[in-house]
Amino acid sequence: MCDPIGGLNLHVNLIPKIEGPKRPIILVITKADATAFFKPLSYGAKDSGATISLLLGIVKSLSKVRDNDSQNNDFKNVLDADFMISFIQAESFDYSGSQRLAYDLNNERFGKRAYNISLSDVRCIIELGPLSVSNQLYLHSIQHKDETVVKIRNLFGEYGGEGKDFVFTNVDNLPPSSINSFLRENNTIPSVLLTDGENQLLSTVFGSRYDVLENSQVLSKRLVSLSSIITNVCLQLAKGKKSDQAVIESSLMDEVLDCFLVNQNCSLLQQTLNKTSLLNERLSRYSSVGHSSYNYTTYLTYLASDFSRKKLEYDAKKCNSTFIVDGWTPWVRNGTCYGIAVNVTSAESPAFILKDYKSTTYSTWTESRWSPKFSVKLFLVASQSENIVIFVCGLLYFAVFSLFIVQCSRRSDKVFPNIQ
Repeated sequence: MCDPIGGLNLHVNLIPKIEGPKRPIILVITKADATAFFKPLSYGAKDSGATISLLLGIVKSLSKVRDNDSQNNDFKNVLDADFMISFIQAESFDYSGSQRLAYDLNNERFGKRAYNISLSDVRCIIELGPLSVSNQLYLHSIQHKDETVVKIRNLFGEYGGEGKDFVFTNVDNLPPSSINSFLRENNTIPSVLLTDGENQLLSTVFGSRYDVLENSQVLSKRLVSLSSIITNVCLQLAKGKKSDQAVIESSLMDEVLDCFLVNQNCSLLQQTLNKTSLLNERLSRYSSVGHSSYNYTTYLTYLASDFSRKKLEYDAKKCNSTFIVDGWTPWVRNGTCYGIAVNVTSAESPAFILKDYKSTTYSTWTESRWSPKFSVKLFLVASQSENIVIFVCGLLYFAVFSLFIVQCSRRSDKVFPNIQ
């Protein structure tokens, strides 16, 4: 038996979706999984580890802007769009996770009761592709004449250039990426891929056990700077203004990188999960059948919730007894009531919903799974034809060597003339 490869996509909203007129969505996404020949060694530092850390930094900095005292009551009113930050699983398997998200959005299957978001609500998509310590980054898009794409590229251009942390270059093509899954459903959505490769990946260890964290201090510094840039680009795309609050502490980025790419038994995860210790090993992010990446998904969900939480004016007792507060899901942390807008959806390919197992449109990756309580003994028996072949060959060998021995015996006086 084979089961579909999947996992859970994680989505973070800075403003909860409540009843009222729909608002456009600025969707920021990244691949969340990794792969390698041996599943437990799927580290993927350059593949997606850096961008997961970067996206968590963006969640944190957008939340800081939202909670800034001067804009606390005006964040939603000033902006004309909302943000959704998505960490997408199973992308290593022909982009199963993004195919499912695009399919759900296009068919109004995405959080129908709680979020009420469809693909037509997406104003634009910014995808964060593989990143390294390079300061040369590329903005890939096949919609170079689209007004929104032009605006996105121009905004990034304002933050880059000679003498600055990054140089952003526009490239009018689109390599394999999650964006293609959305364009397959609706090819008019303005979409841009940000990555460190122009024509090929900079990493030489893609999909390898050797794709581990290197130059951590340099990478951390670049990710802190880039998270501030992308946060401000998102704010300006939503008709907001550049914010001085759109920055995170370098020490926090150091901790995030350490937790996801060095050792999961880190102080940040211990504190967030309220645990004294975790597995003392590097975290594998391989997507498999069911929810086999449970630890990783749990860590990511808790960190995203902690980074995006908003303090609510309720005591802990009322917070615990309330299911929804002004559109927020209540979450009590250290006796304080917070609201979060984080949810998960399946990353299994739409092919398994449609039962189209020979689909040429959607991924159909599966894996076999064995129950730990199930055992089997195998007794291998050759086929009848193979038995006959072996038997005949044995007879021929026996006949040939018997004839050889008889002839040697008859001619022994000639073979051994001097032996009495």
